[in-house]
Amino acid sequence: MKLAFVSRRLQRAGSVGSASLRRGAGETVKRVAALLPIFALVLTFSSCAGGGRTLVAQFADVGDLVGRSNVQQSDAVVGTVSSIQLIQRKKIWLAKVTMSLRREAHVPQGTTAVVRATSLLGEKYVDLVAPPNSGSQPDLPSGSVIPASLTSKAPELEQVFSQLGAILASGGLTDLGRITSASAMILEGQEDDVGRVLDGTAKLVAAIRSQREALASALSDLDQAAKVLAANRPTIDTALRVQPAALGIIASQHDQLDTLIVQLDKLAKPLGDLTRAHEKDIDSQVKSLRTIVPQLYAVRGTLDKAVTLLPPFTKEFAAAAPGDYVQLDILLQALPVTLPIAAPASATSKTAPSTPTLRNMLLEAAQ
Repeated sequence: MKLAFVSRRLQRAGSVGSASLRRGAGETVKRVAALLPIFALVLTFSSCAGGGRTLVAQFADVGDLVGRSNVQQSDAVVGTVSSIQLIQRKKIWLAKVTMSLRREAHVPQGTTAVVRATSLLGEKYVDLVAPPNSGSQPDLPSGSVIPASLTSKAPELEQVFSQLGAILASGGLTDLGRITSASAMILEGQEDDVGRVLDGTAKLVAAIRSQREALASALSDLDQAAKVLAANRPTIDTALRVQPAALGIIASQHDQLDTLIVQLDKLAKPLGDLTRAHEKDIDSQVKSLRTIVPQLYAVRGTLDKAVTLLPPFTKEFAAAAPGDYVQLDILLQALPVTLPIAAPASATSKTAPSTPTLRNMLLEAAQ
């Protein structure tokens, strides 16, 4: 009896253990199946984040930047920081920040990298700033290095407070109070004037902003002018060398220049009266020039040829008109002419008029 009871207990315990094992295995399979989508999502994100290209930036100071920090561009996350290493370049220690960027990140030549904070006390990230008008430029190849000259670190609150503490520790607070008191005394009763100055400054800034394209064009023209001056440097040097002699000549003719200026001043009034009297005619001629100038521009090629041929013509004309008369060269060629035989006077009077002689022909041609 005891043996039969013990065998039944063992069989029941075995059946209970196998059922527990089957339930445990089923729960494990369910948990693994539930985690598979999460693993797939993590693998997809890793492939998107690290499957692009690598970019290296050298910083003089990275602050609290750590690995796995975000890399942003235009407030959008485009990658992560893979590693941060300390390197030495020409006796200067730099932080080598390796970044993994996504394929869609646009990082053209001249891009700068700045270490910023997401908030006042937030985490640090690397901000990639592309240069203006760089949309059509090609991207930097994988493995490119942004030098330390194009990287920086945004000022932090701790740095501002440390600099303020240095000012206060040096005793500058008293001087600051004196400056503030003196400024208040100067501005006392001048509020309206200060307001007008500020309004004028605001208008000036707005006018400059509205004319920024014209200012940019003027700066471009100034750059071109500087290049022209640089190309003509020998001519400028020559002009500067002869300038003292030219100034000496002008100084020696000081009296004549004074007389000339006085005469020009006397001439100014009649010229002004003449201009005002013929104002309508001048306006009409200027309007006519607006029609003529485009036509001259259209035939500028023909005018260039005419101007090229003008010097030989003027040279020949000067030779043809040495004084107040025009000199012409005439080529005379003698032709064989049969002279008539003189007839007796009695016969001549009875016959028809004789044939003209060579002398008569030349006289008639001269007349």
